[in-house]
Amino acid sequence: MEVLCFEGDPGEAPFILMIENGAAFDPVDKWGATYLMASMLLEQTEQYPEGTLQDGLRQAGAEIHLRVDWDALYFFGTAPPDRLEEALNFLSEVIVRPDFDEDSLERVRRRVMADLESGRDGIETRTREALISQVFDGNPYAQSVKGSLQSLENVYLTDIRFQYRRLMLPNQAKLAIYSPPDPDLFFSRFSRRWGSWVRGTALPFTFRQAPERDDAIVYLLNSDADSSLFRWGQLGAERSSPEYFALKVLGQYLTLHFPDWAREVSSSNQIRASARVEARKMPGLLEVSIQAPAGHIGAYLERLCRMARQLQSGEIDPGRFQEARRLVLGEYRSNLKDPFLRMFTVLETELYGLGINHISTFGLRLARVTPESLQETIRTRNVDSRFVLTVAAPADRILPLLQEIGRVDVLN
Repeated sequence: MEVLCFEGDPGEAPFILMIENGAAFDPVDKWGATYLMASMLLEQTEQYPEGTLQDGLRQAGAEIHLRVDWDALYFFGTAPPDRLEEALNFLSEVIVRPDFDEDSLERVRRRVMADLESGRDGIETRTREALISQVFDGNPYAQSVKGSLQSLENVYLTDIRFQYRRLMLPNQAKLAIYSPPDPDLFFSRFSRRWGSWVRGTALPFTFRQAPERDDAIVYLLNSDADSSLFRWGQLGAERSSPEYFALKVLGQYLTLHFPDWAREVSSSNQIRASARVEARKMPGLLEVSIQAPAGHIGAYLERLCRMARQLQSGEIDPGRFQEARRLVLGEYRSNLKDPFLRMFTVLETELYGLGINHISTFGLRLARVTPESLQETIRTRNVDSRFVLTVAAPADRILPLLQEIGRVDVLN
């Protein structure tokens, strides 16, 4: 295991353990197995039966949380500076000495399934699931890291133990902490607690790539709700790709136009909209989503299509472009000022193999994105004709417009 020590005095002592294996390694038809396994680690250990682990953390003034992504697992938390060693001792119990049993599996499974059940009927969840399943067709990213109600039923205790043995490896782990007051003493004690964690052979990250679309396809979820929503999506770029910077600028450029669209449609600058750029080891997602009254959703969709055509032809507002680039850089610099986000940024730089100088040269890489290079990226991607669109709206109002965009499949 590698340990990264950050200098500074952040007040509370944050820590992050990153495992460079994630939910992409879920067995087929057992999606969610990694999420269940990682969640069970925080349930109980050999030394701490059910419920006592969290009690011990509270008494130490510490906390440990979990984030499961497709490419990595993160166990993170905080502790008082003088009790960081104690908090990491708890973490070592969680990671090195788990206690998997049937009762723990059923408790965690019920919680995850209840969480999935609670949001499954909302238009936000349904349109999102429909979008990613089509954009990432045949790729693990097409699933939810939590799995589905059906796939979770297929996960057995043997699957949990198998996932632990093949994913939770010290040679796939990086621990980020802020410098302890006496490093030599700290690492001497630290090594004794973590020394029984045995290395293994890392799994190769070889998965079928999601195919690029060669057309536009529209999925309509007939909804009588007052509020309608659409999600436009296209396969994005790998995190290590230079194209990532152009897509980040594009996301901010679109975001800057949302208030204008709201004023044009409803004489208001208030709008529920977002432009997201997700990038991982494999190509991620470029997504635009807008939620609005059913009577307005068609007008917003028309403006998005118009914007796509303008970008494709090179009609890029120079002022908005410069502001979009400043926003990307400002967000990155802001992350580096926050102790937690700084550690996440450095760890992800390692995870995606971005190079030792990536952080110091981020601004230079961003400066290479020009209006001309952005147009070339957009033209290459054919944003006006190669995408997936999922819409939740009244079919009788929206169907004629959707049929002008592409082939329409009504999902329900």
